[in-house]
Amino acid sequence: MRWCCNGRTVRGSSHLRNGLPNQDSIYWATPNSDVGPPLILAVSDGHGSPANFRSNVGSQYAARVAVEVLDKFQQNVQTHSIDLARLTEIAQQQVPKMLVQNWRQSITSHWESNPFQEQEWQRLLARDGEEAVQNVTGNPILAYGATVLAVLLADSFILYVQLGDGDILCVRSNERVFRPLPEDKRLIANETTSLCTRNSWQDVRVHIAPVEAGVVPNLILLSTDGYANSFKSDIDFLQVGPDYSEMIKEEGLCQVAEQLPAILEEASRDGSGDDITLGIIYLLPENNDEIARHLTSTQPPHIPEETMTRSQERVADLKSLESNFRSQVRQLKNQITLLSVGLGISILVGLSSVALGFYLLSSKGASQTAENTNLATNNNQKKLEELKNKTSALENKTKNLEGCLKGLNRIPEPSSTKLINTQLKNLKGCVDRSVKSSEGKNNESGAGIPES
Repeated sequence: MRWCCNGRTVRGSSHLRNGLPNQDSIYWATPNSDVGPPLILAVSDGHGSPANFRSNVGSQYAARVAVEVLDKFQQNVQTHSIDLARLTEIAQQQVPKMLVQNWRQSITSHWESNPFQEQEWQRLLARDGEEAVQNVTGNPILAYGATVLAVLLADSFILYVQLGDGDILCVRSNERVFRPLPEDKRLIANETTSLCTRNSWQDVRVHIAPVEAGVVPNLILLSTDGYANSFKSDIDFLQVGPDYSEMIKEEGLCQVAEQLPAILEEASRDGSGDDITLGIIYLLPENNDEIARHLTSTQPPHIPEETMTRSQERVADLKSLESNFRSQVRQLKNQITLLSVGLGISILVGLSSVALGFYLLSSKGASQTAENTNLATNNNQKKLEELKNKTSALENKTKNLEGCLKGLNRIPEPSSTKLINTQLKNLKGCVDRSVKSSEGKNNESGAGIPES
């Protein structure tokens, strides 16, 4: 038996309206070739509550870690001859702990490299209050909370893993639909178990089924809860199993996968409004001529090219640049103030010299004194001119930098590394132009501008 997979994740209609990111993720792998076994597929749903403000990152790690853990598990057990009962026991003992431990290690590493920003704390305080801030401060992993569903297809068994809400549906050749995992009675309304809770490994559900002809499903669907919540009833939702099975038979998995974004976006718009993710595992037909219609890349085409870690680094660059701008503006304003004071003093000195010159003209040595007075006045006038040029150059530089700051404040939260790099390039160009402009005016006046 050979298997292939595909899938998509879409941003929910309510997330689009409210400017929230897609908090779902999906990832799969066929480690040995373009088809399985082995084949591993995982989906994850980041929590939507204010305290879980980095759940989109948490879900990305959850999907990838689940694939890595199940791949390691199948490598270990494939080298031994183990009966199904013993294999189930090993899976229940090892997989939950490995999954939760590896996810927490990844999240801890991400948090240490990307500490929470002041704007994240302020947003949490405004939406959920001081108690929520204290909870996340005491347990930073809460900010990354997510669920996870995963399936491993091996030569002799299928391993199903689930923590939290969402659905795994299996469809047999007779179009009978069933859930391989028993219902979790704790999943009521919006309540769910999660990777971020204490002892969460105890909440992971694991089931192993044999790969046997006539028993193995033709189709396995993994979806986040936004999909089921878009239907009026569970009976209506279960019908998606036979529907997708028929579509794939007629059009091929690749063609169906291309249609998924439109299908899932419509479901969200008319239903839950939540992000929706659907992963599909399909049993390939025996006819080799038919296989090409179903195969695709082993890497999910919708996985973002840049990770959240890189985005956080670019955000930090922007914040650092903003801080530098503000510091320069403060220094330039202080210099302008000092120069303005200098201008006032120079004017007073010049007026005093003129008055003294008129007084001395009436006394002995008037001619020499008048000459000295004129020289002093000319010198003061030159100094005044230099000070005016310095002040004008600094005021221009300040205006340019303040313009850069205004541009920076208008920049929205970056959603991709490409956008962030463009923002950085524009802002740095703004600084360069302001510096060159002020230096050019300074060279024309022959005055030096202090370094800021």
